[in-house]
Amino acid sequence: MKREAKMLLSKAIDSLINAIECFNKTSDTGRHTSVLILLNHGFEMLIKAAIVARNGSIIDKSEDKSHSFDKCLRKAHTDASVKFLNTEQVLFLQTLNALRDEAHHYLIDISEQQLYVHAQGSITVFQNILKHVFDIDLRDKLPARVLPISTLPSLDMITIFEQDINQIKELLASGRRKSIQAMAKLRSIAIVENALSGKTGQPRVNDIKQLSKQLKRQSDWTQVFPSISSINISPNDESNYFNLRITRSEGIPVCLVPEGTKNASVIALKKINEIDYFSLGRNELAKKCNISTSKMSALIWYLQLKNEPECFKLIKIGRSVFKRYSPRALDKLKKACDEVDLNEVWSKYKSKQ
Repeated sequence: MKREAKMLLSKAIDSLINAIECFNKTSDTGRHTSVLILLNHGFEMLIKAAIVARNGSIIDKSEDKSHSFDKCLRKAHTDASVKFLNTEQVLFLQTLNALRDEAHHYLIDISEQQLYVHAQGSITVFQNILKHVFDIDLRDKLPARVLPISTLPSLDMITIFEQDINQIKELLASGRRKSIQAMAKLRSIAIVENALSGKTGQPRVNDIKQLSKQLKRQSDWTQVFPSISSINISPNDESNYFNLRITRSEGIPVCLVPEGTKNASVIALKKINEIDYFSLGRNELAKKCNISTSKMSALIWYLQLKNEPECFKLIKIGRSVFKRYSPRALDKLKKACDEVDLNEVWSKYKSKQ
């Protein structure tokens, strides 16, 4: 591993460990803000480490400084040469980053249940990136006993936000004395909604005031926050961590636009050229893995790579159609070459023909 990537990775893990310790501390003094700041910093260092490890650049030469968190997310999601983040991970990290910004620069009041979801979800995403890019298991870096815990029962995402919104309505009904607290709670929910719907920047004061008026008029809060009403969390069977899973089919409005579009978030940016990402043919894969093209076909069949949208795509150019594979497919194939018996795979493949 490159020395720069190794140093960045070390900082990332340090921040994650500090975030976990802060989450589990007995005092609530500054706890929510500290957890969000430490988690966000850990991810920024991790993503930069991963980009460097994949021979990408994290330096903006025009400004002579390292890339912003947002630019690193974009690079890790859309740059074919380094890509390692999927859509759900980017949405999760955008949300975390937006919450951190507001906690750091102004006022938000995030509920304990929300904080738990973001902390637990962060462990899952961190572990996934660490394993995928560096082939390191997070559990080798810290004992499982220090992972985030909560004295509150775990709830589904909709119930969590519903409880928060009911509290906000009660505070708004109490008059001006409670309005600042209501706005702080409402701001944390508006940030999540904005991140999921593809909006950039923090909600303005007038935006929060308008949302409060809508909540007073509208009994169905899902009409006010349609994107939030389409997300859920689900347990990861392998690790007992939680994943924040984005379900676009239920209504999250994500619009693909060209890079540089004003007020467009990372996830709304269009891959400018899919050919650059799905850049490898079967023969190139075979050469890079140092096996025959026949055995490469067998290994592709064995791993079912053609069923994975992030690994395989049919590219149509004119009347011709080409079978193309991504760097992620190459990573999986190289790993399989070291772990499976290629002769046995070839034998199974021939019997299926």
